[in-house]
Amino acid sequence: MKVRSQLTAAEVEQLYRSLEARLDRIGLETQPEVAVRILDLVNKADVQIADYASVIRTDAALSGRLLRLANSAFFAQVTPVTSLDRACVLLGVERLRAFSLGFYLSRAAASDVGHELSRRVWGESVFRGCLSSALARRLLPEYAMEAFVVGLMLDAGVPLMYKLVGSPYLLLQAETAAPPKKHHREFTTLGFTHVDVITTLARRWKLPPVLARPLAWHHSPPAETGGTSPEHVLHRIVYYVGAIDLDRRTTLPREAAPMSALASKVIGCDERELTKVIASAAGEYKSTMGVFSGVGSAMADLDALPDMVHVQLSKLLDDTLTRSAAGPDRPGVGRFKIGGCEVDIVSDQPGWAVAYLVTAGGERLASHRFIPGPDVVSQIRHAFSLEVTGVDEERALAEHIRGLAA
Repeated sequence: MKVRSQLTAAEVEQLYRSLEARLDRIGLETQPEVAVRILDLVNKADVQIADYASVIRTDAALSGRLLRLANSAFFAQVTPVTSLDRACVLLGVERLRAFSLGFYLSRAAASDVGHELSRRVWGESVFRGCLSSALARRLLPEYAMEAFVVGLMLDAGVPLMYKLVGSPYLLLQAETAAPPKKHHREFTTLGFTHVDVITTLARRWKLPPVLARPLAWHHSPPAETGGTSPEHVLHRIVYYVGAIDLDRRTTLPREAAPMSALASKVIGCDERELTKVIASAAGEYKSTMGVFSGVGSAMADLDALPDMVHVQLSKLLDDTLTRSAAGPDRPGVGRFKIGGCEVDIVSDQPGWAVAYLVTAGGERLASHRFIPGPDVVSQIRHAFSLEVTGVDEERALAEHIRGLAA
């Protein structure tokens, strides 16, 4: 078999098709901590979409599949869904629960020597996501959440490389070298690299170009006169983020301003600025990982997790099937197009109303309860992460809400 550095463009395309077939057989496992935290959320009655998003966003496998689902024809979005928060809003709490639990149920907890590699890479990936987001807030604020997703997924192919290549890959990973050097070793000694794996996954998940291209390019140096499109800016960000060697014990950089010369060159960040950004990302990382504090005792018996998930999933699906929701023809209901989505407004208790985000088929995905007033339209946009579009029925919605308040 040829090594990756010797493949032609046609052979690379053939490689991607081959990898996709192999990945179908092995799957991409989620982290046990994520499953435990989701189980905990399922048992709470007052859980919001944001609570699920804060957990799911730390798992590359779940994030990729949720983004793929949100971009499917079922939701018929005008523009690609590239933010995980927006994807979670579109899917709604019930679907998030069923999808997340069902996904974990389909994956057995790893028990082989590759498990430790998977756990280490997961922790590092969460930090890379936080750092990518922190840098994007400086360079491309409107794409900070996309930057988190790309940073999180940079190394999602590394654990899979062990499953695909075997023990020689663990020896390569054990080498004390920075990520770019390890990637070069993959490129010159193996038939494919972890970048090929994540590129294949991005194609399989049908991720939008603004996510897929930076993932495929993240170990390729940006051009000296790099483009200003979002994917090119994200490329520069993750090229730097993916090059940092993290401490295996703390999962954080060893220096206050790691690889400052590279940061200055590709993202225009001087050492003083870089120190602040790294510190901010480290704080966000610790806060994010705090979501999983206290789950250790719940993980005492990992073998029992699938059974726990099965019980919760069965109960959830039973509840969902027996729940009857009112249709859009119910008296007092108004439907409006906002941010490329359909929104139902329903009268509730005296002085209150509820906004529902609905699919084209009328299925209700998420809700926001409010007191009718002058700023409610902006509240609804914020609650459902709805951007302004040229076809918004904002005036009609505002008039409908004023009518409810009368």
